[in-house]
Amino acid sequence: MARHLNDIDKALICDDIESGLSLNQISIKRGFARRTVQRIAENLRNNVLITRKQGYGRPQLLNNSMKQFIKNLHNMNSFISSREIIEKLNKEFNLKVSRPTISRFLSSLGLITNLVLKKPLLRPVNIKKRFEICKNFLRMKDETLKKIIFSDEVKINLFTSDGARYVRHYPGERHNSKNIVPTVKHGGGCVMVWGCISYQGVGRLVFIENTITGAAYKQILAKNLRQSANEMGIESFIFIHDNDPKHTSGVVKDWIDAKEIDILPWPPQSPDLNPIEHIWAFIKK
Repeated sequence: MARHLNDIDKALICDDIESGLSLNQISIKRGFARRTVQRIAENLRNNVLITRKQGYGRPQLLNNSMKQFIKNLHNMNSFISSREIIEKLNKEFNLKVSRPTISRFLSSLGLITNLVLKKPLLRPVNIKKRFEICKNFLRMKDETLKKIIFSDEVKINLFTSDGARYVRHYPGERHNSKNIVPTVKHGGGCVMVWGCISYQGVGRLVFIENTITGAAYKQILAKNLRQSANEMGIESFIFIHDNDPKHTSGVVKDWIDAKEIDILPWPPQSPDLNPIEHIWAFIKK
């Protein structure tokens, strides 16, 4: 439904008319239909009052108290649905309204609807640790940052991804082969790999054939960590891996201590802070 022009809109259109702009130019400039601009021009030419008549148009269903009530409901619970708001509004004011009415009012507040973002439930102490390591990265000198080696393991599907995919197609082309993702029995299998990266580039990519344990992880580091650093041209490096149990196992800690490798402590539940995740996302494509 077209909205009414307010008095400010009409005054601006009148200014444009008096400045010599054409009706088409004003229509494009102000975003109103040419017929609307033409009507205001005719009223201006005939000295007709162009301000909006008081009470003109369909009265609003929601009064100020109802609007504030709805606003308070949302402020207390941003997940509340239009249906729940309607029920509470009816109970409080004995008023039945439609979902579009509620949606329009919420939109008028500047609210938008998005898919809910999900993230790990973090304790305050872990949130603080995440914040601290981010501040440490910002304070680090470039020379130090260039010495850091980030590592991680990841599972990569050989045929299709685990997640849902979307495709845009023309009507009648849903079953066109170009719009179909072929599948195989049992998902086509997957591989587990270990890798590492730094400012200087990428290190080795190691395929893991069996279940990885602390001892197996130690062997991966022993055969590939220093070698990756050498291939990336890093003489003295700082190593980062997350708090996976196999990473923090005694056999791995003992090996790291024996090799005098510098470790940068990593906050719990923080894989998203590791830049190697961007590499995994690229490989999975």
